[in-house]
Amino acid sequence: RHPPHHVMASVVVRLYDLTQGMATALAPTVIGQEVEGIWHSGVVVFGTEFFFGAGIQRVGSSEFQHLFGMAAARELPLGTTEVPPEVFDDWVKDQKERFSVATYDLVNRNCNHFADEAVHFLTGNRLPSYVTSQANELISLLLRSPLAGMVRPMLEGLTAGGPMGRLVPSAQVQGLPMGEGEVGEGGARQATEGGVAPAAPEDAR
Repeated sequence: RHPPHHVMASVVVRLYDLTQGMATALAPTVIGQEVEGIWHSGVVVFGTEFFFGAGIQRVGSSEFQHLFGMAAARELPLGTTEVPPEVFDDWVKDQKERFSVATYDLVNRNCNHFADEAVHFLTGNRLPSYVTSQANELISLLLRSPLAGMVRPMLEGLTAGGPMGRLVPSAQVQGLPMGEGEVGEGGARQATEGGVAPAAPEDAR
C-alpha cells in the first residue's frame, strides 16, 4: 500500500506593527533612520495563526485583528508544507518550555524567533533577516541615542496588561535608560491572566 498523501498547505507569516505607526513617526528623530514598524509576527497555516508572546498561542486565521485591534501590515508567503497538522501540533507542544512567559526576551527570544523556527520546521525556509534581527538592531541604535529615555515608557506600555501584554510580556532591556516606572512580575502576570481569553497558551490545550 502507498503511504497516505498529505495535501500541501500554504505557510504565510503576517507582520503587525506593534506601535501602530508610532515607530514610523518617531524613529527618524530618536534613532536617525526610518522604520516601517516594530514587527510582531504570526504564522498562518492549517487555518490557524500561531504566535509567541505570553507563551505559544493560537487563534483562528481570521481572528487576530478582531482580538488585538491590529491589521497585518505585510503578509509574507514562505512556501508550502507537507507536514501533517498533527505533527506540527506535536512540534508546537515540544516548544512550550523554550517559548514561555519565563523565557520571553525582547531581543533574543521573541515572537519573530518563534515564527522563524516554526516556518523552518514546516518548509525549510526562514524569515527575512530584517524581521528576526530587528529588535537587536533597534535596541543597539537606541542605546546610542540621547533620546532613549523617552522610548522606555512606550516599550513598557506594551506590557501593561490586556491584549498587548499577551504579545509582549516583557519589554525590559538591560542598559536602556529608565522610564517613569518598571513593569515587574505583576505586569507579566496581568498580561497572562487578563485580556483575550480565546488566545490560549499551548499548555492549556
